[in-house]
Amino acid sequence: TRVVEIDGVKNVRDIGGILSKDEKFILRKNLLYRSSLVTGITKKGEEQLHSKNIKYIIDLRNSGEFLKDGMGWNFVPAALGEQITAEITEAVEKGAIKPAIGKVIGFNDIPNALQDLGNRKTIGKIVALCES
Repeated sequence: TRVVEIDGVKNVRDIGGILSKDEKFILRKNLLYRSSLVTGITKKGEEQLHSKNIKYIIDLRNSGEFLKDGMGWNFVPAALGEQITAEITEAVEKGAIKPAIGKVIGFNDIPNALQDLGNRKTIGKIVALCES
């Protein structure tokens, strides 16, 4: 993923360029972005979104998170977010999308992994194995 600057919004990334299992691109760059909350977006940030031709923001948080953190800018209906989540989940389950797993760690390494996440020293997901 590539970091994208949007004023007032943290951790914006272009997630295009993801490879399918057969090593073919299934999502072109500059089409789909992900970020943290957009509730702090500034006027400049809105202009940056428009300049990238970003038209929709799909919020996949649950209703409790909405109530806690508030809503942001130009959200699409929850049903569409649920549909997109289902389609992505299905594609992962079928192996059409290859999730980016940066590393696999043991249970005792979780505190260090959380620190690495906070310091933005990770690429992809961290999978923690919880042994019984």
